[in-house]
Amino acid sequence: ARSVDVGMVDALLSQTELLRTMDRQLGAPHLTDQMRAHLATLQDVLTFAVLPAARRPVARALTGAATLAAWQALDVGAAERAWRHYELAKSAARDADEPALLAHAMGEQAYVLADAGKPDLAVTLVREAQQVQTHRLPPRLVAWLAAAEAELYALAGEADQCRRALDRAAAALPPGAEAREP
Repeated sequence: ARSVDVGMVDALLSQTELLRTMDRQLGAPHLTDQMRAHLATLQDVLTFAVLPAARRPVARALTGAATLAAWQALDVGAAERAWRHYELAKSAARDADEPALLAHAMGEQAYVLADAGKPDLAVTLVREAQQVQTHRLPPRLVAWLAAAEAELYALAGEADQCRRALDRAAAALPPGAEAREP
């Protein structure tokens, strides 16, 4: 528990970003074992972080790593593994008290349902994600969730709903060149 400090969390976040970069360059199949080990390390650190001040940053880091692992699992067609990683991400986001991370994990998890041939349920999940403490969600996340909703409506064959969701996404997208929010 004493070894959990800002430096350790920063190192774990850096490792997640390295894995994200490698994923873009090499693809998910090459990173399965590394990602599994990284998640296990983060889970161990979170398990032994005692105080909320130490747990929250680790839980935030675990959320980001778990959503990356889930997306990689989707890339290789491992839907059940993706679902479990998203459940881990949602749990960690709640532990971190980070509604934006929870909404993001829910929005991405909807794609597992879409891949499973359940676009209507996927739409419902992404709409639920949009209701997670809306006053605390960053504008780009709000826009992304609306765009994801539009995509899922398109898969469900709901053209009018798709257009309305796209309009909401465009309206929510803030001006500026910033591609990512913290």
